[in-house]
Amino acid sequence: IIESLRENVNCCISYFFHIHNIPEFQSMIPNIEEYHRLASVEEKGKFLSQHVQNKLKGIIFPCYTHTMCEKHFNFSILKNFQPKNKYLFKDFGPVSVLLLRFENIKEWKSIIEKETKHLFIMQHKNDYTTEQVKEIKKHVKLPETFLTKHYSSIIANHIIFITP
Repeated sequence: IIESLRENVNCCISYFFHIHNIPEFQSMIPNIEEYHRLASVEEKGKFLSQHVQNKLKGIIFPCYTHTMCEKHFNFSILKNFQPKNKYLFKDFGPVSVLLLRFENIKEWKSIIEKETKHLFIMQHKNDYTTEQVKEIKKHVKLPETFLTKHYSSIIANHIIFITP
């Protein structure tokens, strides 16, 4: 079992830019027509800030593998995760678990090959990070109260925001 965890605010912003220009998916973004009418990167950043807050309201960092490991193997990822390793691998016999941080994607190949003994070919491609997107992202401003509440989960603090 391989699970990748990603910091939710960046995940939400990335998701927005992946689908905002695909007509068949635009209905997944409330008020997308308004976004397309905005002219400046500042206005688009403000729109995106509100979109992130609306999308993530009430959401905490999920970690399905943590729930299943506790339920089926009496194993706590949170108690056993070593931040300096930047990932967790545990072999339970019939199943192995590899928990990766998306922020360490450049290291996935070596981690996966080391722990699973399988050849891994990374095919990550991101065609959505244009110069305009980078500029818009600079204008995303989220209230401190939102960030404090959103990042208060133990998974966010122990696994997602570890220092390299």
